[in-house]
Amino acid sequence: MNFSDLLSFSATAAVLTFALNQLVSIGKEIYNRSEKRKYQGLRLALKLERFAIDCAGLIHDQIAFINSHGSTGSPFSTLPTFELPEVEWNLFPLHLTNTVLSFENDIRDANASISFAIDYDSADDGTEEPSEQAGLCGYRASQLADLLRRKYDLGSPEAALHGWDRVSFLKDLHDKKLSHYHSMRGIQQ
Repeated sequence: MNFSDLLSFSATAAVLTFALNQLVSIGKEIYNRSEKRKYQGLRLALKLERFAIDCAGLIHDQIAFINSHGSTGSPFSTLPTFELPEVEWNLFPLHLTNTVLSFENDIRDANASISFAIDYDSADDGTEEPSEQAGLCGYRASQLADLLRRKYDLGSPEAALHGWDRVSFLKDLHDKKLSHYHSMRGIQQ
């Protein structure tokens, strides 16, 4: 093997080594980004699920208050507070980021509807609007959490020990409110 062959072999080996190192580096970056997206997606899903649980709890307390004529439970006039965790939104597709960030606006609209209904009925217990809005937003939060869990393969949430199916409970109220909206607008389902 002469010097030019040795130099050619060394240059080829250096180029291949550089290319392989770059591929490994890119692979690591893709893996780290994917893991970071999963972790942050899980944080979002858990926050959304917590909001859904809080909505179901408020509705349950209000039903208990009405059924017991005020001796247990309590009425409510606003939805639970919803604060998004700090995440790197650029890790997620724009349409998903838009959907999750827009959810805060949905909560504001729901609270405005509740406030209007309470003012219109002149009594907290004279309207079903708080429960209906909590059902609407709580179920939507549950669906967004489920979307995140499926999209990023995060698994199912841990089953609650008490066995209460809060998602079905919220879905019934969600569907009732949507049906009411459709009937007000004359939309056929």
